[in-house]
Amino acid sequence: EASQADEYMLVNLWRPVKPMSTPCRSFPLSFLDSSTLHKDDFVTIDSASLGVVAALKDNPKHKFYYYPDMTVDEVIVFKQFHQLRNESSARMPVFHTAFADPAADKSTEGRVSYEYRVGLLL
Repeated sequence: EASQADEYMLVNLWRPVKPMSTPCRSFPLSFLDSSTLHKDDFVTIDSASLGVVAALKDNPKHKFYYYPDMTVDEVIVFKQFHQLRNESSARMPVFHTAFADPAADKSTEGRVSYEYRVGLLL
């Protein structure tokens, strides 16, 4: 069914979940600072299982940020996709990935997390 919405947005919510009992140091989620992106960093991948997706080349100028030691009482909300009806391409997503936290050691509790994705018609 057609929608009268002028915008479509995909919002992600990410959090560590129980049974974690300590702050998350095992592969926490990090976010790429979009001001460090260059147009040549983008790669298009045509995958049979995922369709056409955007990926990034490694670039030493990229800067990543993360929320250290997140607990099960905290949630990160970020925009994954945003497109207006009259625009031919989507607006910049928030690129994110997990990473090996140098503060983690062999005794660090393994990460248990959940990512929710919510589609919004505005």
